[in-house]
Amino acid sequence: ILALTVLAGMGPWIWLKRQKAQRLLNFEASLPDALSMLARTLRAGLPLSQALQIVSQEMQGPVANEFGIVFNELNYGGDLRSAFLAMLERIPSVTVMAMAVAVVIQREIGGNLAESVDRLERLMRERFRFQRQLRTLTASNRTSAWIVGLIPFILAASLELLSPGYLATL
Repeated sequence: ILALTVLAGMGPWIWLKRQKAQRLLNFEASLPDALSMLARTLRAGLPLSQALQIVSQEMQGPVANEFGIVFNELNYGGDLRSAFLAMLERIPSVTVMAMAVAVVIQREIGGNLAESVDRLERLMRERFRFQRQLRTLTASNRTSAWIVGLIPFILAASLELLSPGYLATL
């Protein structure tokens, strides 16, 4: 009963952690498309706040929500740095950190923000391509590790089924 109570108590926490991880994966998967759209709108001559609004309206899912929150913070008089830092707190990711740093630095120092966002988008796409390639190359090794790790337990279970009491003396 105690074990079931602990498992039942941990169930919602585990479910929330999985939901958070899934939201982060969805966000990172659609971030390069959002950055591409952001770069195109900046090249068209729109200010950053309108470009963020367009991204939040045209995209779907967590990316649209997060860019919408950043737009609302800027629209209501918030600081660009604090808006992107708040986004980084909500989405703890290396890609979001790189985007926030690039946008804040380009805004404070000056320069072509559209070009920086475009480079960041290409870098993220290459990073995701590398991660997929790495997972493909290591898939057989991970499968082998699971099989080798499970063999002792499968062998013990089959010995207990075939010859009850044999493992007790072992």
